[in-house]
Amino acid sequence: MASSNGLSTSKRRPVRRRLPPLGPGPNLRFVVANHPDQFRAGKTMRHVRSHVMYKHRTGRMTVSNDRPSTGLHRSASERAQSTPIPTVSTSEATSHDIDLLVPPQLRPRSSTWTGISLDRRSNTPTPFELQTTVHRTVLLTAAASAQSAPSAFGDVSAFPFPGTYSASESQLDALKRHYINSCSLFCNDRQCLEHICSDPMTFLSHVSVSCVYQDLMNGLVHDSNTTMSAKTRVLGGMADQLKANDATILTTLHLLLSEAGSSEESAFQVHFRGLNGLIHRRGGLSQVPPPLATYVTLLLTTLAMLKGLNGPSILPATSITSHHAGNYCPYISPLYSPHGDFATLRDSCSAHTLNIITDMYGLSHAPLDRNDSTDMEQASPNHDQGSNRLFHSLSTKHTQPWDWIHEAVRLASLIHTHALLHGTTLANAANTTHHDATTTPGAATLLHLLLNALERTDTTHCWGPMRGVFLWVCLLGGAASWTPTGPGSESGESTQPVSARVAWARKCFSLWAIRAVVRIGFAHADATMEALGAALRIQDALDGRGGPRCIDYTAV
Repeated sequence: MASSNGLSTSKRRPVRRRLPPLGPGPNLRFVVANHPDQFRAGKTMRHVRSHVMYKHRTGRMTVSNDRPSTGLHRSASERAQSTPIPTVSTSEATSHDIDLLVPPQLRPRSSTWTGISLDRRSNTPTPFELQTTVHRTVLLTAAASAQSAPSAFGDVSAFPFPGTYSASESQLDALKRHYINSCSLFCNDRQCLEHICSDPMTFLSHVSVSCVYQDLMNGLVHDSNTTMSAKTRVLGGMADQLKANDATILTTLHLLLSEAGSSEESAFQVHFRGLNGLIHRRGGLSQVPPPLATYVTLLLTTLAMLKGLNGPSILPATSITSHHAGNYCPYISPLYSPHGDFATLRDSCSAHTLNIITDMYGLSHAPLDRNDSTDMEQASPNHDQGSNRLFHSLSTKHTQPWDWIHEAVRLASLIHTHALLHGTTLANAANTTHHDATTTPGAATLLHLLLNALERTDTTHCWGPMRGVFLWVCLLGGAASWTPTGPGSESGESTQPVSARVAWARKCFSLWAIRAVVRIGFAHADATMEALGAALRIQDALDGRGGPRCIDYTAV
């Protein structure tokens, strides 16, 4: 009985029931994508698309939150020496935005020029937008270059991914259009940008230059992670194709410009020699299309002034820009004025500023008109008296403290006249201390006072109708921030370390001058070349080079 009761109380195991067989599953689909935008709408793709989006968002957060460890910000002691920047309320910008970006739009500037609206919400891309552009450009250009199958086989059933190349190509074109419409950091010439962005590598190289200008706005002396990523991608793409074609020359020039403001000269010298080698293999700039030849000539001549590049002139610059002859250039300056008339600047600056510009034009061109650079070292008594009178008049302010355009012009003229009177270089003149109670409580060098004044003007638009004057100020400041290397030598031979303040000044002046040359436009290439030539002759005489200087454009 006990055994029967035990059997009756035990639980019985559940009966297994077989489910009906499953139907045939969906067809397998292989998906190749590097970005969420490459997926098309559809329920069957939702699961895969979600996982890719998770990965994409994680990558974007990593990029946005990763502050570059190599970026050297200006110290608080250095910022304290400059004119205080007005604070911004929380309704306009958060404290994080102010710490990350110190754009010129938030600084007090001269009220004499109101020709262009300085809306803070301009076409200038934000750092996050530029990071996204770089990330997408790298991925799309990599996808386009990795596609080995020719387009003629796109409809063949044996080709595993029929729609990938066309999708990447269309998205790359859309990205180019967005970049052209929003780019204002380096070049705003739409026709020029469309030509540059027609090739994936030249497009990415131009983006890398924009990254350098974004780092400048962020107050970074060294390259950020985004800039280094863009440069690395450009260098990697160029390693596979070193043909002396237009795209390679243009890409190398952009790499050279991206290193123009760096105090580490090794990369600049590599790109400079590479560019000269490409032009030499091409047969000289005369074998290059005129627009590209003009672009290369203007920017290399600018670098010659800024960094003291030296070499024989085998190819005259006039043969490069002669197709622009006859175009009137409204951007006059102490370096260029066809008839010595500065009436067009009356509505753009104060009367005191206009008087200084007029006096500096006469002071600079009086010895140059004698067509002998050595005469500058043996100035006439009248010229010496004029320099002395102008120097003393420039030593004191005569205008409102917020007219930073006037202050920049005054300080640049003070550096030039000091070099003329004392027979020294621009670098030595700019490094002299200047006591001005209205500017700083103590003494500071003329170079850093000039930089502080320029930082409080609209450097993005290069002073609008006063772009020629802006270029003159930046060329003078850039040449003064680099120590002259002497006759017959090239920049970059000095291995002495520079301070953070000097490195920051070099980067600012160099990139601002390059931007000004591009903003003036290639339709006025002859006028720009005349201004650059005058600046080179003045610098040669002050540095004691003993003769005209021009960079080596390689043989024809």
